[in-house]
Amino acid sequence: MPDVVGIDWGGTNFRAALVRLEENRAPEILGRFEERRPSSGSYEEDLSWAGRQLDQLAPSVRHVGVGLAAMVRRRDGLMRKAPNMGWDVPPQGIRFGSLSGTIWKRDVVVVNDMSAIAWGEYRLGAARDTDDMLCVFWGTGLGGAVIADGRLLDGAGGVAVEIGHLKVRPGGRLCGCGARGCVEAYVGGRQLLDRLRQDLSPEGPVGGSLVLQLAGGVVAAVHPGHVDEAARRGDPYALGFWDEVAEFAALAISHAVTLFDPGVVVAGGTVWMGCPDLRKRVEARVSALANAPAAQGIQFRMAQLGDDAGVLGAALLCRDRLVSS
Repeated sequence: MPDVVGIDWGGTNFRAALVRLEENRAPEILGRFEERRPSSGSYEEDLSWAGRQLDQLAPSVRHVGVGLAAMVRRRDGLMRKAPNMGWDVPPQGIRFGSLSGTIWKRDVVVVNDMSAIAWGEYRLGAARDTDDMLCVFWGTGLGGAVIADGRLLDGAGGVAVEIGHLKVRPGGRLCGCGARGCVEAYVGGRQLLDRLRQDLSPEGPVGGSLVLQLAGGVVAAVHPGHVDEAARRGDPYALGFWDEVAEFAALAISHAVTLFDPGVVVAGGTVWMGCPDLRKRVEARVSALANAPAAQGIQFRMAQLGDDAGVLGAALLCRDRLVSS
């Protein structure tokens, strides 16, 4: 089996790894590249930039698996929407797989970034011992994926398990996907930062919160970790803010638990990993809100592969496609 490049292309970061995949041996990462992703606003320009990084990392490797933060169909790489990428995607979508293959002059398999992360955790990480799992990553956005009976669930259009776009307040805040009231519009990392900085600004409705003190009095420095610490210390604003955020996130996750009965929820991402108080609140609410038989005995597990989950999962899915074709 030839070496494969796995890419995790998210709303904030671009990660690539040269991965050696040999039978009966654990995957070995031979080289890496990581940088904050460009935000030119043009997917063509960003693809050209990514191609230059590939040429530096692995000039002779022909096979590339991409986990992309977009609504993308695995079977043909059609990208329908990319709410967190800042790209102008036409209504008919973009053949991202074939376009990237042409620009990069390589064989490319493109999947949703959560599909890649879930596959990595299922094959190599926190869900190695089960064939049924829900994977949730909470960072720039709120993403989900499901492994059911050992198979990655895609859906007819490749957009199954988009839990960040479940409606928790119909007609509510505008989401990056263009709809209103999505849970991601209330709990996505970018949206959390925007709301915190509005609330805590001199013109905002909140005064004297411990959250701002923990950020050194600098509104632009505030992040969710400050809210989490302030909530642990009993700050009224932080407690109220976290109660609302936890309720919205738990609604989305509990709906997925009710629908798919996964048994195991593998969770990660910067918000989930960096906010233990929020995490406890969400886990408790999911157990209370989900259908009781599905919630009974549900196991929440921390993702184990860290930033490698996406690149390894993308590489494995690329290898699996090559083997089956």
